[in-house]
Amino acid sequence: MNLVAVALGGALGASARYLAGRGLIAAGMEGFWAIAIINVVGAGILGYVTGAYVAEGFRNQPLFLFLTVGALGGFTTFSTWTADSVALWDEGRSMLAALNLVVPPIAGVGAVIAGLAIGRS
Repeated sequence: MNLVAVALGGALGASARYLAGRGLIAAGMEGFWAIAIINVVGAGILGYVTGAYVAEGFRNQPLFLFLTVGALGGFTTFSTWTADSVALWDEGRSMLAALNLVVPPIAGVGAVIAGLAIGRS
């Protein structure tokens, strides 16, 4: 059951990431900023869900795994972040590549801390 929950959540999260990215870019946002926003927002939601569920003792339950490992894991993926950094570098956009390696992790940690605090309250 847990594997099914993770798989379904992953499909949903990856699809949501794709649609959010396409939507933000279609609205005129630079791809770098769209991806950074998606990662930071997802990190904050992940912190909130983790804080709320762990406080209630639901870790490793199907819904928790669906939301965290599956949906949010698919939504905020490290692999696309690193690939995007390399793509920016290859395009000759070294400043954005460097920013992409620094801004999302720092902002993401802050978002997780904030989400945990809210989720635990």
